[in-house]
Amino acid sequence: MGHNDGTLSVRALSNLDEIAFTNTNSTEWIEAMQYSPDGKKLAVGSHDNTIYVYDSSNYTLLGKCTAHNSFIVSVDWS
Repeated sequence: MGHNDGTLSVRALSNLDEIAFTNTNSTEWIEAMQYSPDGKKLAVGSHDNTIYVYDSSNYTLLGKCTAHNSFIVSVDWS
């Protein structure tokens, strides 16, 4: 789940009330999220003009795409 304050939280599949992971790398509203086709990465687009890429096995930050001129409203993989 992407929150308006920039928090990212991932729920446990076995219990949606349980938060498996949370972070606050972004400082602004998270607009878009998309898992890679193989499910190994998660791209998160924020209103801080950054795309954050996470390893979906442990949700560590792999990298950031920061050369955008405006907030991110969608992300997709190819």
